[in-house]
Amino acid sequence: MTIPRKLRSQILFRYGRPWKSLTRAGHVPTAASLPPAQRFLLLLWLPMGAFPAWAQTGASLSGVATDQTGAALPDVAVTIKNVDTGATRTIATGGGGHFQASGLPPGRFDIRAAKQGFADETRTGIGLAAGQDATVDIKMQRSTPTPARAATSSPPPIAR
Repeated sequence: MTIPRKLRSQILFRYGRPWKSLTRAGHVPTAASLPPAQRFLLLLWLPMGAFPAWAQTGASLSGVATDQTGAALPDVAVTIKNVDTGATRTIATGGGGHFQASGLPPGRFDIRAAKQGFADETRTGIGLAAGQDATVDIKMQRSTPTPARAATSSPPPIAR
């Protein structure tokens, strides 16, 4: 079936290109032929395939720092050390004593918690696998303050 010349001119630029490119045999869709909104959605959709792989590579470590009565301790410096690589990360607990470190590589870790007025607490040998979420709660003991010593000795005599 042939299309009369009079009708060809009417549909010549119906979609922004000559009518022959709209035929089933001659049309090959590409990203450039999509409307801008569909191109934008395509650009958003393509990288989504990489996110599941990212989610499986990192581990996370979380917990709560409390004192011996069970009260939450804010502003505790929690240092997480990767035993295999020696890399460290220090984070502070929030108002409720919670801490969380995500994106950790798989391996063995040591945790050290320190706060003024409390004895340092250490947890060693924590193993994390890829994608694992581990919880390590830390109970800290109040440290006994050492009394200040008064200077009782007299200064040495001055030689003349």
